[in-house]
Amino acid sequence: MDGKLAEVWHVEDNLSLAIQVGAIPALPGPSGTPMSGTASEPVGEPRTAASPSGPVDEEANKEIARRVYEEAFSGDVDALNELVAEDYFKHTFDPGIAPGREGFRQSLMVTLTGFPDLTCTSEDVIAEGDTVIIRVTCNGTHEGVFAGLPPTGKQVSVVGIDEMRIIDEQVVEHWNFLDRFGLLSQIFPMGGSQGGAQASPTA
Repeated sequence: MDGKLAEVWHVEDNLSLAIQVGAIPALPGPSGTPMSGTASEPVGEPRTAASPSGPVDEEANKEIARRVYEEAFSGDVDALNELVAEDYFKHTFDPGIAPGREGFRQSLMVTLTGFPDLTCTSEDVIAEGDTVIIRVTCNGTHEGVFAGLPPTGKQVSVVGIDEMRIIDEQVVEHWNFLDRFGLLSQIFPMGGSQGGAQASPTA
């Protein structure tokens, strides 16, 4: 506004930082492999050379990004078959997760096992060409095992900001930035910190 920054939403990977400096122990990732504090080396190659077969519909791409969260992350896992390419590439896979759409499904199922009533709401969606940035708020109840932690019955709220490349109506490439520290701090004692992206317990 008037040439100055007026508002900002910011998500830091404070969980990775805390693990790397030894402030907290490594927790099990989705496959049971301990989180190292840094993203594992992704399997496969990003589709950087991919290009749409026709004109880019930015509004349609924004709707696809919304549906990934408001449908798939909210329990309709089968929606991934329509919304995500089979050779989808995620830059921030946890250790041991399979490549492609199947890896997305595996990771999502771990989350939904821990938080079976999870619902995600799109707060902002911005598109430019084949790239979409989406900010979401997800709420759920810790009713199953998650990151090796037994269910606590606590309600949680967590913020995420994602970048997706969408080609021919499917997500082909994905950078996922979730306030994992803010999430875990709501169900696991971490020195009283509540994370870094507006993530605080609702109960």
